[in-house]
Formats: sequence, C-alpha cells, structure tokens
Amino acid sequence: MADDVFVLQTSGIPLFAKCYGGDYCKLHPDHALQTGFLAAMYSFAEESFGQEELKSVVFQDIRLDFKIDKEKEIIMVFANPLGTEKVEERLNQAMDIFLKKYGSKLGLIAQEGTFDEFENDLLNLNIVRSKAMGDIKPMKSEMSLWKRFVNKLRRK
Repeated sequence: MADDVFVLQTSGIPLFAKCYGGDYCKLHPDHALQTGFLAAMYSFAEESFGQEELKSVVFQDIRLDFKIDKEKEIIMVFANPLGTEKVEERLNQAMDIFLKKYGSKLGLIAQEGTFDEFENDLLNLNIVRSKAMGDIKPMKSEMSLWKRFVNKLRRK
C-alpha cells in the first residue's frame, strides 16, 4: 500500500498527487512542492550520473519508488509503500492504466478533475487502502505557471 501517489511530467508539472494515509503524509501535505523535488531527483540522476532509470530512493522514514515512461515524459511515484515485494509490479500496472486512460490528454493543459478517476484504479489494484485524505488539483492557471517556468528553464 502507498501513502502518497504522484503522477507528474518529467518537467515537474503535477498531474495527480494524492495523500492516502500515514504519518508522513499528514505532516507533509505540500504535494506541489514535492512534485518539483521528485522531478529534480529524476533529472539529477539522469544528468549527473547518466542513469537511464531511477528505481527508488530510501530516506530514514520514507521510501520513494519510481516508474518512468520516457516516451510520454511521465513519472509515477509511490511514497512509503508497506513492503516492497509487489511495488514494481504495481507501479507497472498503475502506469499502464494511467497511460491507456489519459495518454491522449498528456501535453494538454489539464482541467481540474481531469485525472480524478485514476483514484478508483488505484483502489482496484489494492495500491491504496481508501479514498484520498488530501490532494492537489492542477488548475489551468497553475499549469500555465508551471509551463512558463519550465519553458524559461529550457531556453537557457
């Protein structure tokens, strides 16, 4: 089970970020900040160490497991899974479902609620134990701000 689930573009733009439980999630609800950090970790691993894929990062109290689709430029992260035996399998299943349902919508400016149905898929796959305790909803203005910021960085 995952306490947090993040889906973001490799540029850091959050598409889906929800809190499903656990002490870490309750103490650190700023998912918008976290998605930027997750994208930075991915970029740093790729550019500084030449790593094609980031699998997991283990901190003292939390483990982050990554699934990256380079073609669609999507990163999926499960935070603080209990047990690691099925994490990779569940990440693969969740990524496949997300891309099948929403692949045609990627790259467009997401409206509030665009990816909300994905929560039911997470419940059906037994990745999360209940409906979200909290989330961020990428709204049009927020997405536009992120896109401007990322485009400015890319021009440099």
